[in-house]
Amino acid sequence: MHQLGLTVLTLILAIAGCESRRGATDRQPELVVFAAASVADALHDIADAFEADKGIRIEISAAASGVLRIQIESGAPCDVFVSADPLHMDRLATAGLILLDTRTDIASNTLVIVTRETQYEAWTSPEPLAESAVGRIAIAHPDYAPAGRYARSALEHHNLWSRVEPRIVFGDNVRLTLQQLLIGGLRCGIVYASDVATTDALDIAYRFDPKSHPPIRYPAAVIRRANVHPAANAFCRFLGTDAARSILRSHGFTDVPRSEDPPEVVERLGPAQSVDDTVMPIASESLFDESLMQALTLSVRVSIVALLFCLPIGVLTGTWLARTRSAWRPIVELAITCPLVIPPVVTGLVVLYLVVRMRLPVAYTWWAAAIASAIVALPLLVRTVRAAVEAMDDRLPLVAATLGASRTRVFLTITLPLSWRGVVGGAVLAWARAAGEFGATIVVAGNTPGKTQTIPLAIYSALHSPDDSAVWPLVAVAVLMSVAAVAISEALVRSKRKQVFRAPRNGH
Repeated sequence: MHQLGLTVLTLILAIAGCESRRGATDRQPELVVFAAASVADALHDIADAFEADKGIRIEISAAASGVLRIQIESGAPCDVFVSADPLHMDRLATAGLILLDTRTDIASNTLVIVTRETQYEAWTSPEPLAESAVGRIAIAHPDYAPAGRYARSALEHHNLWSRVEPRIVFGDNVRLTLQQLLIGGLRCGIVYASDVATTDALDIAYRFDPKSHPPIRYPAAVIRRANVHPAANAFCRFLGTDAARSILRSHGFTDVPRSEDPPEVVERLGPAQSVDDTVMPIASESLFDESLMQALTLSVRVSIVALLFCLPIGVLTGTWLARTRSAWRPIVELAITCPLVIPPVVTGLVVLYLVVRMRLPVAYTWWAAAIASAIVALPLLVRTVRAAVEAMDDRLPLVAATLGASRTRVFLTITLPLSWRGVVGGAVLAWARAAGEFGATIVVAGNTPGKTQTIPLAIYSALHSPDDSAVWPLVAVAVLMSVAAVAISEALVRSKRKQVFRAPRNGH
């Protein structure tokens, strides 16, 4: 039987090897295209048309243009880059990372205000954004998402930015901003007209005049690599064909006027201006003095409130799991443990869906971040408390019960005093987990500096900003918080072990 199993396994591996070698010889190497999130859907259709014409497969990686630029600068494997902002392409050009003769603007777009409610359809100006009845406003993050930069420029042009900034909710990119509007909780946002073309759930309330913000252009270029993909130049040329432009128009994009083809990078920036000066850098000193303290204060506030949420639930649930023989125990264990293995983004999405459907006014606030953090931190507290209670001598509560002590009195006078080290250790770990939460927080609360941007979100933003050196003060704070929490928890565990080993034996 053993030999038969080995024979079958060898046959399977041989077949897999043959398929792998055949696939390697039959398939053309993939062309890797990094594309701004707002143009990704259209590029997928263009890629299908290019593959049908040339027989070359294309892999598209979509994200915010600033994020993709950072990846290219870091050496990510990319053949063609399609940005939603000329400035990011300018920076790559200055660094010598693109083939300048392949650069071309493939499309333009329109910046629009969208709403979920039809009574806001006919706006003659963006002035209604200043009304409190509109509520919070969703835009992409202006530090690294072009749509956010255009939105801020347009609002500043109309003298609205300072009036609406307190109510703005930042998304990681324009597509996430669109999802924030579609899920609910936000009624108004600023996106591209091409984004609205993907859904029937939003109405365009106002179209910004193109003169109110920098020209929206989608430049494409071949990335300079040691081995340039042979089809990279062909794909860039294909993006300028009538077939590609027709696909882009069907997705809501507009053509770039031929008279406005981009000049040389040096001419666009001017002789005394560098690329770094145009992409709204974040000064590291300002970040350390203000943004870091805001993020630190908010992280402490969110983590403490999250701990207060889950502390009573965690202690009672951990004690109950350690003592009960109920048939519900496996179900409760499963429900408590799931947040440890479920992706935090999924947890955040579920929490966001529930608070929106329940009409709780906490979506995209730090309260939502606290709720999400409490959910992901609760399992650590429950498991630690359960282990501490199970390590107790279970005869002590039984003796107290036989002497007439109620369950509450047994818990307060016996269980809690004997397991306090586990409770405190679990609380410290839960606090650290809440303070370090990222995935659920960015979904349910957004990434708005000073309002919902905790330490992990500030690190993410700083990492993708032009001045990524500003990330290190934030990293240092996050590491110190985590190390301190683990050290305290381990110290409590060691003290408990010493107490057990030093306990006198019966009869001595």
